[in-house]
Amino acid sequence: MFLLQQILDYGYAAGNNANSGTSLSAPVATLANAYSKLPSGGTTETNIIVVLGTLTDNTYINSSTLTNQQLTNHRNPTYDREATLTGAYGGVNYNGVLPFSGGRFLSRATEFHHLSLNGAGTPAETYFYLQGENMTFGEGVTMSGYATISGFADGGMSANTASFHLIAGFQIPANINQNSNLDGLSAHGAKVVIRSGTFARVVAGSRVEAGSTTAGYVLGKINTYTMSITVDIRNSTTNVAHGFDVNLIVGGQTDGSMYSDVTINIKNGKVGRVVGANVAYGRTSSAAIPSNTVFGDITINISGGTVEEMYGGGLGRFAATGQGLTEVYFYGIININISGGVINSQVYGAGAARSDGL
Repeated sequence: MFLLQQILDYGYAAGNNANSGTSLSAPVATLANAYSKLPSGGTTETNIIVVLGTLTDNTYINSSTLTNQQLTNHRNPTYDREATLTGAYGGVNYNGVLPFSGGRFLSRATEFHHLSLNGAGTPAETYFYLQGENMTFGEGVTMSGYATISGFADGGMSANTASFHLIAGFQIPANINQNSNLDGLSAHGAKVVIRSGTFARVVAGSRVEAGSTTAGYVLGKINTYTMSITVDIRNSTTNVAHGFDVNLIVGGQTDGSMYSDVTINIKNGKVGRVVGANVAYGRTSSAAIPSNTVFGDITINISGGTVEEMYGGGLGRFAATGQGLTEVYFYGIININISGGVINSQVYGAGAARSDGL
């Protein structure tokens, strides 16, 4: 499958959605059309879309293409196929650039290879929700056009980083009013593999859009959600502009509670802070369930790369004005295995900042 947005210096024909999209001489014009030609039973190994040059269509898995019902079911019919998007094919680099800003919602397992993700726009940031689907950032993925942030309030280290936030769970709308589990969304867990790119946060759980005083924001049920995050960036792109390949890894959530077994693997690359459980957020809630809690087992394996500091359990943080400090809780077993790599600063076996648990 080939995709072309515009005529390039290579001299290939411009994309046309009437084309077959199966050769360089007959590329299609949009990702939506390319996906429509992929077999529904295909995999990331067989469903290949080659991005030729710079795309201008900014609707790919964008929140604006989803209805409320599709957000609930986390399936956008247009992109409900496993696929690999790549800017290189057959030994040729076609300099693929994909517009990728705002909220993005994955529908099926996906891989990116040899692509430049462009965050230019308003806002110049991305929250990429995997919604429990597998995601691989293969070799040659770069981020450009994103705002630079440092020491962000969600637990990040004081180092410049691109405002690219990878959330393996879901976006929890602010208007959810329930005290029960969001188990209908978490049919399975995600496997995240990162071999290139620059990330502000990689979060195993979900992210709440805005705090509610009546919702519990609980993801999953016991023994239903498993999650793994693997960072294996052999060719680090850290520089003056970006201090870390991944500024913050969170095995839990950034608000609410989660039932999950989580494995975090650091093999190569430069990571700022690793938090095995929640980076908690303080808010007053009448929900009759625990908040800022992870139930499950956490395994952190460090075999290479560089980590600035690590917390096996949770990390509290200051809450909104007038709400005091935050308590975080963890119930389960923490396994920390360090066989290589460098940890520059402290290692907390449990947690820090008013962390309690069993």
